[in-house]
Amino acid sequence: MFVADMDISWMQSPFLRHRCLLKSEFDIKLLQQAGAKKVTIDTSKGIDVSGSEPSEGGVTQAIATPPVIDQPPAAPIKPVKAAAPPKPVQTSMAEELGAATAARKRTESALTQSFAEWERGNLVIDTELQGALEETTASLTRNDQALLRILTEAKREPSLVTHAFATYTLITALCQQAKCADRDSQDLGLAAILHDFGWLKLPRNLLLKSRNFTEKEQLLTDKHVGIIDTLLANANNIAPRIKTWVHYHEQLTQLDQLDGRLSTGDKKLLSALQVVDQYDELCAGIMGKQGRTPSAALSFLYRNALTGSYSIEWVQKLIFMIGVYPLGSAVLLSNHEKGIVAEIHRDSPLHPVIEVRYNRLGQPLMQAVFRQLDKQGGDEEIRIVSAIDPLDSKQDPAGILRS
Repeated sequence: MFVADMDISWMQSPFLRHRCLLKSEFDIKLLQQAGAKKVTIDTSKGIDVSGSEPSEGGVTQAIATPPVIDQPPAAPIKPVKAAAPPKPVQTSMAEELGAATAARKRTESALTQSFAEWERGNLVIDTELQGALEETTASLTRNDQALLRILTEAKREPSLVTHAFATYTLITALCQQAKCADRDSQDLGLAAILHDFGWLKLPRNLLLKSRNFTEKEQLLTDKHVGIIDTLLANANNIAPRIKTWVHYHEQLTQLDQLDGRLSTGDKKLLSALQVVDQYDELCAGIMGKQGRTPSAALSFLYRNALTGSYSIEWVQKLIFMIGVYPLGSAVLLSNHEKGIVAEIHRDSPLHPVIEVRYNRLGQPLMQAVFRQLDKQGGDEEIRIVSAIDPLDSKQDPAGILRS
C-alpha cells in the first residue's frame, strides 16, 4: 500500500520519506518498531486495505498493524503495567566533550553533503543526516553544556553549515529545557536546518557580511526565503507548520498576521526559533549582523526583547540555559585573572566554573586552573567583572582564550 502520511516524525521514520510504498509485511513491522500507530494511505497508488472506507481523493486511514484473525477466546490475562522508559544517563562535562565534538563533526559533514544535494533540487533527508542529528540530540540530553560550550569556544569558519548546526543545537537544547513535546522539538530542529538554506543561492560575500546591508543588498538577501519556499513546495514529507516557520522566520514582529495559519502554540515555537537564529547570527557576525561576544549578543537580544522585537520569554529562557556569561565566553575576574566559562550552575548562573588561563599579573598559565565561583573561601569574593573579546590581542596577547 502507498503511505501518504504517518503519525511519527521524519527522524523516527525507517524510510527516507513519509510518502512511500510499503511492499511487504516486513515494511509494516519496521513502522511498528519505529512507533507508528496510524498512517494515511492513498488507494489510488497502492492496493486497498480490506475493510477500510476510502475517502475523497482515494485516501483512507489505516492502523499500521497486521489484520486481526478470529481466534477462540483465551483465558483472561491480568494486565501488566508497562515499565517506564529508562531515563537518559547523565554525564559530566569532561565525559561528554569527546562525544559532543564527534557529534558536531559528523553532523556538519552530513549537512555539507545534504546541502549539495538540495542545491540540485533533491530535498532528501538521508539516513546519515538523520543519524547525525540523533547523535547530536543524544549528546544534548546527556549533558547539553558540552555542545553549548563548543559552539561558543571553538573556532569556526562562518558558513551556512555551521550556522545550521548551531541553530539546530540551540533550539533543541532550548526545547529540552522548556520541556517541549518531542514532536515539537523535532519539527523545530528540522526548521532550524532548513530555514536559511536559500542563502546558498546568493553571493557568498553577502552571507559573510558583518555590517548592515545596503538597500539593494537587503532586497537581494530577502530572496533567500523564496528560494527555500520553492524547494519546500513539492516536499510532501515536510509538515505544513515547518514550511510556515521557515517562511516567516525573519518576520520578527508580525506574528499576529499568522492567525489562521499557525496555532497559538506554533506561533510561540516560531518565536523561539527566531531568538536562537538571531543569537547565532550575532555571535558569528554574518548576514548583515555585527559580530558580538556571546554576552553582548544576549544583552542586545534582551534590550530589543523589552521593546517587543523578540520574545522576552524565550530570550530569558536562552539566558537561563547558557548563562549571563555563556559557556565558552572569555571573562575578566575581579582578582584580575582571565579565563573561560567552563561550566554553568543552573541554580547559580552568576557563579560558574572558570577555567583560568591568565594569572593576576596578566601572565599566561602553563596549565589552566579551575576556579569554582560558587565555592570560595577566604576574605576575597571573586566574581566576573566583564566579558572579554578573545579576538582583541590586547586582552588576549597569548591567544589562549579561544581554543
